[in-house]
Amino acid sequence: NPTMDNIGTYRCKVSNDCGSDEMSVEVVFDDSGVSVRDLLNGTYGLYEPRPNPANSMVNISYELPYPMNVVLTINDATGRQIAELYNSNGIEGTNRFEFDINKEQLSTGIYFIILRTNLFTETKALIINK
Repeated sequence: NPTMDNIGTYRCKVSNDCGSDEMSVEVVFDDSGVSVRDLLNGTYGLYEPRPNPANSMVNISYELPYPMNVVLTINDATGRQIAELYNSNGIEGTNRFEFDINKEQLSTGIYFIILRTNLFTETKALIINK
């Protein structure tokens, strides 16, 4: 069973048919019921925006292991926040959001959708082609 003594940063080696690499994994235990295995398996997180490239409406979906605060933003290629799409509690499971490119008056270019929660932060690229 996890204990507070297990918290820390560990080095692990990941191998597959393409080779191997080393990475650091920070292990933090809480009462959320989310395991490191779930996070590494991609059970929770931000999905690719659809369609991508886009020219009008974009569907953004993300998966949460339990209800938590969610901040969803669009940033430009320089990292400047263009729009805050959502800042509230997300529900457990799949959450969907529809984003109107024209309403935000975004021009052709590369943007980044950033999902921030108290458990993880994830970024996906979005190409706008008007």
